[in-house]
This record gives sequence, C-alpha cells and structure tokens, in this order.
Amino acid sequence: MEHRSRTFLIVLIFVIGVAALLFLSWQYASLSDQVHRLQRNATVTAKNNNVVIFLRLFVDVVLKAETEVAFQKRLELEDAVRKLDDPEVLTVWNKFTNSTSESEAQENTKDLLSILARKIEISK
Repeated sequence: MEHRSRTFLIVLIFVIGVAALLFLSWQYASLSDQVHRLQRNATVTAKNNNVVIFLRLFVDVVLKAETEVAFQKRLELEDAVRKLDDPEVLTVWNKFTNSTSESEAQENTKDLLSILARKIEISK
C-alpha cells in the first residue's frame, strides 16, 4: 500500500508540475505579447511627439511670421525636421525651403502640412 501511495504522490507532483509549466508558459507568451505592444505604443508616441513638436514650431515660426524667419529659428526647424528621421517629410521640407516664389512656397506648405498630418498615428 505504501508503494502505491508513493507512486500516486509522484504522479500527482508530476502532473501538478506539468500543469504549472503549461500555465507559466502561457503567462510568458501573454506577457511577451503585451510587452511588444507597449514597446510599439512607446515608439509611436515618441514619433507622434516629434511630429507635433515640429508642426507647432512650423506654425509658430513660419506661418505666423510677419517678417523673415531668423537664422536661429531656421536652425531649430531644421533640427526638428531631422529629428523626425523620415525621408518623405525631409523631401517635402527641402522642397519647401527651396521654394523660389510665394505661390510655390504656399503649395509646398500645403504638402508639408498634409504629410505631417498623415504621419501622426492614432491608436486603434
């Protein structure tokens, strides 16, 4: 009888161990997925923040300007646009800065604002 109860106890411990291992594996997979989503959200948030910072600076410095934009402010804008690390935005920005007429600058401004608005990701 003692041998039987010992065998039963060993089997029971083994079954509990396997069940615990399966549960912990499931928890690990679930937490790993959560961490991945949180990292993605943090990246999106950082990108969105940089877009909004540049957009605000552009509106305040360029669109509201009544005179030519000061050199220091142009450098701030250039740093902010490069911080976006987005070739598409940089291309449109360069088109804007290389505008040769007021009408061309206005069209390039519309393009820049449009692309910036599209770059902001909204959580789903």
